[in-house]
Amino acid sequence: MIKLKSLINEKEETDVQFRQEALSILNGVVKYGKKYAKKQKMGGVVGYMFPVGMIDKEYADLYIWLTNEKAGDWIITSAEGKHFFMAPMLSGDTLDNFEKQAKKHQSDFLHELIHYLDRSKRYSPGYVGASARGDYNNPPEFNAYYQEGAEKISKALKAGKISKDFSSFVKTELPKYFDKAFLKNLNDKYRKHLIKRLSDLWSQK
Repeated sequence: MIKLKSLINEKEETDVQFRQEALSILNGVVKYGKKYAKKQKMGGVVGYMFPVGMIDKEYADLYIWLTNEKAGDWIITSAEGKHFFMAPMLSGDTLDNFEKQAKKHQSDFLHELIHYLDRSKRYSPGYVGASARGDYNNPPEFNAYYQEGAEKISKALKAGKISKDFSSFVKTELPKYFDKAFLKNLNDKYRKHLIKRLSDLWSQK
């Protein structure tokens, strides 16, 4: 286990590793969702519980609750060694158009799955409670929001759809790839960390 503050200055090779793992989980959910997700009703909300351990025993502690887009917020909670991920991403109360909706909400999935991987695999006690939506200047939230944007930027760089001049990118294109509230509310310390980490992404391209 390592300290939370190390989340602020991850190296790009580590970021890529965890983004790929998170997206691999999402791809498994998309591929096997209709097979393994069981319809349930919780608190008056109809949804589908997907035990991720059905596709990979490594994630036997992760349960994804697929619900209607209007059902609430994206959130992951932990209790008794299990992690419950609420994913309000369905367009109705069925799994119709499931693949399309999963693609639409890829950034939301990535954000919460990064939290899951950080919380379950790497970090010392104190992770739970250190992260809070709306508080962007803490290591867990900074890391999850950064990974959202970094995935988009990485794809755009590979596709040649983005300026390869780093200074120009920061000045003119940065807001396209990150959550607006995240960028607006970063303090000077965390904004410096953002630029530093992006420069590492650029050096690896």
